[in-house]
Amino acid sequence: MIRNAARWFKMLGCLQETKQPISFEEYLNQYISYMRQEQGLSECTILSRFYQLRIFLTSIEQKQQEFTKLTPLIVDEIIIGKHDIDHHSRRTVQLYASILRSFLRYAEDQGWCPKHLASTIKAPRVYRDESLPSAPYWSDVKRLLANSVSDSLVDIRDYAILMLLSVYGMRCSEVTHLRLEDIDWENELIHLQRAKRCKPQTFPLSKTVGEAILRYLTLVRPKLRTSREIFLSMYVPYKLLSSAAVYQIVSKRLKKLNITIKHYGPHALRHACATHLINEGISLKEISDHLGHRTLDTTRIYAKVDLTTLRKVAEFDMGGLL
Repeated sequence: MIRNAARWFKMLGCLQETKQPISFEEYLNQYISYMRQEQGLSECTILSRFYQLRIFLTSIEQKQQEFTKLTPLIVDEIIIGKHDIDHHSRRTVQLYASILRSFLRYAEDQGWCPKHLASTIKAPRVYRDESLPSAPYWSDVKRLLANSVSDSLVDIRDYAILMLLSVYGMRCSEVTHLRLEDIDWENELIHLQRAKRCKPQTFPLSKTVGEAILRYLTLVRPKLRTSREIFLSMYVPYKLLSSAAVYQIVSKRLKKLNITIKHYGPHALRHACATHLINEGISLKEISDHLGHRTLDTTRIYAKVDLTTLRKVAEFDMGGLL
């Protein structure tokens, strides 16, 4: 109730919010402008780096007051804490170290910190394809979808989202940015602007997915002319559904299945889609195109979880060959 009331008062301009100070905010704002104007990074990438760097700068302020006296030892402590305290994977820590290295190179050029600090950052070694994608079984995905079918307005919206994530293996951002004009009802096509590809892709619109989206548009979605995105929040002020909201939708419903997987977010359904396709005998090239991968190398890791084929190999009678 408090959250919804706050949104309402904020929309009316009656709520005065106290902005929380950000450590070394002037440095962060200048670097954001550099990423946007000089590097040409997407807003999604900039936002992700903003959150990471905000935490990093807060940690620095807690350890010392002056950015100019930053040392490799302090940076190492923060990076190691990502793994030992926050329990992030080595791949996540490696990405975090890369973000810090880029920021500190810029900071060195601006004279904010000592020279050659960025070059001292050491990231953990990550071996190619060292881990398997974490995904629920396809039977669990079917249970997830079945449990989401009801006449509840929230369930109608969430079911359409879950269908897109499961059937098309869409990324979270691809779902949230899907627009009304991306659905060609007359020709039964869906046009996707993939998050990591420059050109859009067109797929046949599955009948069940189309029916789920149409039911949401007819019964649930607010009739707003100003918003072209398909999925909006349920309460006023109506706005684009955030990636965090989609994560909560999937996570909450996956956890209700009482299954054990590494991650309970939307990407787990993308992994489940890929694993299901490869177990059905679909080629890696076709799966790569379906998921919007830029190279086959990204898709090839799913060959490691082709459980159906692995079971056939295990059951093969080797007696005549020995």
